[in-house]
Amino acid sequence: MATAVEGHEFGLLGSLSGRQDGRPLDLGSPLQRAVLVRLLLAEGRQCGLDDLIDALWEEPPGNAVRSVQTYVYRIRLALGEERSRLETTQGGYRLDIPERAVDALRFERLIRDGEELRAARRTGPALRAFDAALALWSGEPLSGVPGPYAQRHRRRFAELRLNAQVARLGCADELGEHARVATELIALIADHPLREDLYALRMRALHRAGRAAEALAVYAAARDAMVAELGMDLGPELRELQSRILAGAEPDPVESRPGSEESGAAPDTDPATTTPADEAPAGVRPQQLPPAPGDFVGRERLWERLRLALRPSGEAVALAVLSGIGGVGKTALALRFAHGIRGDYPDGQLYVDLRGDGGQPADPADVLVDFLLALGMPAAEIPATPTARAGAYRTLTADRRILVLLDNASDTAQVTPLLPGTPGNSALITTRHRSLVPPGATRFEVPLPDQEEAVAMLGRFTGDAEIAADPDLALELVHACGQLPLALRIIGARAAARPGRGLGAQLLRLRAEEHQLDELRAGGISVEATFQVGYRALAPAQARAMRLCALLDAADFPVAVAAVLLDQPEAETEDQLEHLVEAGLLEPHSADRYRFHDLVRAFAARRADREDPAADREAALVYGPSPPVAPTARTPPRTVRRHSYG
Repeated sequence: MATAVEGHEFGLLGSLSGRQDGRPLDLGSPLQRAVLVRLLLAEGRQCGLDDLIDALWEEPPGNAVRSVQTYVYRIRLALGEERSRLETTQGGYRLDIPERAVDALRFERLIRDGEELRAARRTGPALRAFDAALALWSGEPLSGVPGPYAQRHRRRFAELRLNAQVARLGCADELGEHARVATELIALIADHPLREDLYALRMRALHRAGRAAEALAVYAAARDAMVAELGMDLGPELRELQSRILAGAEPDPVESRPGSEESGAAPDTDPATTTPADEAPAGVRPQQLPPAPGDFVGRERLWERLRLALRPSGEAVALAVLSGIGGVGKTALALRFAHGIRGDYPDGQLYVDLRGDGGQPADPADVLVDFLLALGMPAAEIPATPTARAGAYRTLTADRRILVLLDNASDTAQVTPLLPGTPGNSALITTRHRSLVPPGATRFEVPLPDQEEAVAMLGRFTGDAEIAADPDLALELVHACGQLPLALRIIGARAAARPGRGLGAQLLRLRAEEHQLDELRAGGISVEATFQVGYRALAPAQARAMRLCALLDAADFPVAVAAVLLDQPEAETEDQLEHLVEAGLLEPHSADRYRFHDLVRAFAARRADREDPAADREAALVYGPSPPVAPTARTPPRTVRRHSYG
């Protein structure tokens, strides 16, 4: 909590709090608090209405402007002054609160002071500045404050805190507190196992404490962590440090001489050994691709089209997108293809699972940290802001030939910062979302395998002898799996686990509709779980549309029928159905008709049985003698009878 200044003090480095003359302020609702945070961190500069709206919502509601104006009004009341410090400006607002009254701003000021003092070789005062900065923390910063702006600054403050902890320990080590520094670093390394600067600092402290063997053990642990997590060796700083320790030399001659705190003498430097921070480390060639599936089969035509799209070009970054429903084999195809063209990209391959088909997609700013580490940038030099990280990433990939595989992407905004910027590089993206097509990219829909390919896939999973023994049975089993590669893989795993049962028994169990999805699970994977991931991301109205339309007794259906069933206008219904198409849970069949994959239909019907009232389910099972028409404001929805729609 900041020291009271001119009646006001605000705490952001923990649960948001405010006081006036020692009296707690009522800071209002969570969104009102988010507006206050945005104004406080502007440091007295104007915040436009758009700035405040963007701070609160990724997708603003229709009443966003009025809501922000209401929150600003209530903040004025909370400040409780006759002449409010919260001023209305042309196009926005400005909060006149001194820097020293906001603990987060004081924290940043103290860090800057500490860095300047340390650069001037005034180690003692620098240590005291870092101690004072860290003492301001009382918990997770901006705890309970919603909105993208608060989330970004939570991460930023956490990164600043870690850097301050490292700098503080560096100062303590320079002042001779080697054993204490080595001990405190144990917990920090456990929390941040990919920060090479933490390992380096612990190695120095242990060596200076006369524990060289332990220092070398830290080096081995760091190397094991980097290889296991990133598939790469350690950076030059740690390798040089190991060599000096093995030789019995001082680990860092410059840092071992703190110098006079009063003299302000600059540290010695050797220009010949200085490497620019933005220069790509020589010889670092990341090889991050997971293993390609050994049982991959088919997809020859799509493979050739991909090969043309991702041929290295001297004119632009080659981009390709693989989209398709869950379980269709996008990742398997992408991995097999990426391994097949590794020779075209001698400078390495980067890979990340962006988790875009789940509830917590990966933050591209965090992915950039991993990519920069893989490309050889020391952890201490990674920029703090997402924009600067993206710039450093494109600098390190410039004039190189690197393949980037972005798996399970959620949207274009997520992948854009992760795309290389210069010709010669390529990026392959997989996603369930049809609209994810960055500028310049070629999109390929990964279809279900044809009948022949699907039988070949099943044979690869079960063994070709099983297929040859009864080709007709294999074909029936392929149809029962909807020709979905994930389902075929699961059936193959189950057959391998129970070789005496045979494919016939598998088919009989799959034909029991109430158990179909239960049979399609093995070894921690299941068709139902794959569909569930996309289903959970739907809005309630979209999920209801999926459930009820899946109960229609027809191979496909028009928008008009779905509108009657859902009791809503055709335009609204079409929007919902198109969202299902975008999410890979429904297929367009013609201009205004749609259809479900058989297993998606089975999944949605099961969800309907569990979530929808019996009356709603019955409406989908009773059809009229003629195709229904869409309801209007004056036409109530009609009951419909079973028939096929033409």
